[in-house]
Amino acid sequence: MTVINHTEFAYKVRAKLIEGENSLEPAIQAKLRQIRQQALLRQKTATESVLSSVKLGNTLAMPVNTWQRITKQLVPQLGTGFAILTLVVGLVALDAYEDFILAQEMAEVDSALLTDDLPPEAYADNAFSFFLKAD
Repeated sequence: MTVINHTEFAYKVRAKLIEGENSLEPAIQAKLRQIRQQALLRQKTATESVLSSVKLGNTLAMPVNTWQRITKQLVPQLGTGFAILTLVVGLVALDAYEDFILAQEMAEVDSALLTDDLPPEAYADNAFSFFLKAD
């Protein structure tokens, strides 16, 4: 199996087309030449318009393959960024929830201390805690 590059293949195809064109009638050859000139003119004007719009900074006129390349590079990065952002938001929400639960527990203890018959200083006394354990 022989490997040939694209340039060699293009030259071989071109040679076969020219060879086949020579066997056609002169009227058909003239018509093909005219169509070829029109196609080359259209390609030249299309290339010039793309180049001029890119020079003017019109990003919408970029070729499709450029948008595809940008999209292929950008989408995975956006996905990773979204995952990291979700993780950070989750951690912040978890921390806020834990702070809320701790504040509720402290509020319960404070309300129990303030509504009890004993003064808060009694709970700080070591003898009182020994008295509670003895019971």
